[in-house]
Amino acid sequence: MSNPNQSVPTPTGEFQLHFGTAPDSSDAAAECKNWEKLCGELLAEREKLRTELAKSQRESASYRKSLIHLLRKDFNDDFDVNLAFAHLDDKPTIEELIAELEQAPGK
Repeated sequence: MSNPNQSVPTPTGEFQLHFGTAPDSSDAAAECKNWEKLCGELLAEREKLRTELAKSQRESASYRKSLIHLLRKDFNDDFDVNLAFAHLDDKPTIEELIAELEQAPGK
């Protein structure tokens, strides 16, 4: 979950964070090199995050297949994967469970 008070980074803020000063046009060539360096770092980070995402997606698919395999053993050939996933959200919410427990006799 993200923090609602967290501000969105700006290009100028990122520049200042990386290079210690705000960009100014006094030395355009040096500033251009700094922007290129920052862009290169951000592109490298993006590639790293894409690689991590792909790995996580492969792991998730593997866990899902393993779970389905285990469930099929329990239900033999009567198990329908599509039907199981269709009813995945057919459960009460936490709020509904709490309300039900509060209404229960002998509380």
